[in-house]
Amino acid sequence: MRWLLTYADLITLLMVFFVVLYSMSRVDAEKYRSLKDSLQRSMGGVAASAPANSGGGASPDPNQAGGTGPLSNPGGKPPLEELGQQLANSAAAMGFGDRVTIYYGERGLTVSMGPILFDLGSADLRPDGIKVLDLLADVLNTIPNHVSVEGFTDDLPISTPQFPSNWELSAVRATSVIHYFVKTRGMPPGRFFAVGYGEYRPSVPNVSDENRARNRRVDIVILAQIPKIDKGTEITPDLSAVPGASGAAGATKTTGP
Repeated sequence: MRWLLTYADLITLLMVFFVVLYSMSRVDAEKYRSLKDSLQRSMGGVAASAPANSGGGASPDPNQAGGTGPLSNPGGKPPLEELGQQLANSAAAMGFGDRVTIYYGERGLTVSMGPILFDLGSADLRPDGIKVLDLLADVLNTIPNHVSVEGFTDDLPISTPQFPSNWELSAVRATSVIHYFVKTRGMPPGRFFAVGYGEYRPSVPNVSDENRARNRRVDIVILAQIPKIDKGTEITPDLSAVPGASGAAGATKTTGP
């Protein structure tokens, strides 16, 4: 019967061996998916398995903003410029190349969208605009940068209960885009800033219907640097210069955010 004990030990060892082989094959599959996603990004696509950040989840590391995230390209174009080229190619492939304009500069990467997002006098997202926002959301989920969403209008006056002026219209257009990214696409709200410029920052003169359509836009700016929220140095009253006041002269002190 001693041979039976030896046989049982052999069967046990074989089972452990195959379990280890199975585990190693699972690890290799994960590495393969990671490699595939990396190659897809470098060739101009968006990784299909890139996880979407949930609204309640941790925000990507903001210290990586400006190009030290997964889209870094040492020795080549700056990461945000490379990303802009990918977005331009994707928008053109979707048939939106003439309605989405992309700029790269010191501030970062700006994706400018006009009437594709909103109808005249409206802050409700249009279906074609949502397609472009989905494309942009897929890309934003692969990088950690903060994003400024900036609304603009033309010079046509508006006065409705919802939009008393173009200030409100431009601001609500910006927040409509942010709400879509946060509520529908589950992105961290702390990454976004909303700005409304009203009619006062036209990209072209408001001299024709075509130009006005170009000025009705939202710029989505992927910032190259982390925005600083610092009040600077506090200035207190100089009591010696205030009639009837007594006490020490004014002083300054540095405050935090």
